[in-house]
Amino acid sequence: MIEIDIPIDLMTVEADGVGQGCMTRSRYSIHEGELLVAGRPGAWSWVRATAVDGRHVTFSLVSEADAAKGARVAPDSMRAEWPWPRFTWLRVEEHTLVQADQGTFMWIDHVQFTLDSTLDDRALLSALVSSSLYAHGYAWPYAHGAEVDFDGRPVHGPWLAETLTSEMFTTVAAGDARRTVDTWLDDEMAEPQSVRTRARVARLLARALDSGTVYRLDVPDDEEHRSNWVGVGATGFHEFVVIDREQEAMHLVVASDD
Repeated sequence: MIEIDIPIDLMTVEADGVGQGCMTRSRYSIHEGELLVAGRPGAWSWVRATAVDGRHVTFSLVSEADAAKGARVAPDSMRAEWPWPRFTWLRVEEHTLVQADQGTFMWIDHVQFTLDSTLDDRALLSALVSSSLYAHGYAWPYAHGAEVDFDGRPVHGPWLAETLTSEMFTTVAAGDARRTVDTWLDDEMAEPQSVRTRARVARLLARALDSGTVYRLDVPDDEEHRSNWVGVGATGFHEFVVIDREQEAMHLVVASDD
């Protein structure tokens, strides 16, 4: 008998891969056919509910390949373990959030990642957008990603993370990226920025944009890419990724609102 920590409390699995459990606290409902996350960090597995009888559920283990074909469900409706690709070299080194002046909901968010210098820029961008570290809804502070929408699908800001690709990033000049952020702040803030806010924004952008190749994310604004996530991006969602090979760092800069 194998015990698995799963969203519908403690489940048991027989040697043939079939198990049963009782819904008690983590999820109020489970439907036949749903894929659920099972296991513990570093050793995640997936199971499919094959029968639901009241509070009792029968499920079977599912291979990672089969699990990748459908949405998974997790105990926290805003966070889930997708079958994320694992990149041992991709780690968060630092996170900085600069809030705009009081009375607004605007901000500039910056995350610095490590990179693998043996990969080209497109491979680095592909790794970033497919990792759990990139799945951040921006409705609350960054907590190393893995955030999902109400359907259990990973999100990145107002977008479905799984629909974003490296081909959506276009090279731009650092000065153009800085002007995009500055213009956004000037146009969307009801009052002019304070001297303090201008200085903080300038320091963050100089650090992130002034060394390396700058890429701007351009996503088609359609139902295929947009999630059902609400409350983010009312004033715009401006994203830049900077690949700095000299410092062996990737910078993710997002200017938006919540």
